[in-house]
Amino acid sequence: MYVARSKDLTANQTNNINCSRQKCHDRNCNFIPNYPKIFFDVNTAEPLQPWLPIEKIEDLLD
Repeated sequence: MYVARSKDLTANQTNNINCSRQKCHDRNCNFIPNYPKIFFDVNTAEPLQPWLPIEKIEDLLD
């Protein structure tokens, strides 16, 4: 399992995430997609930022 901060998953220009709601045309609406994508490093198989393995959740809490 993987975790990420909600602010890192919102649809906005800073995160370069587009809103997936059909009627929304605001790139900065801060909607959190229902199915956020997780990308992995091809060499290490570790998740890329902002995702972390749940074992490292303490790293998000500081």
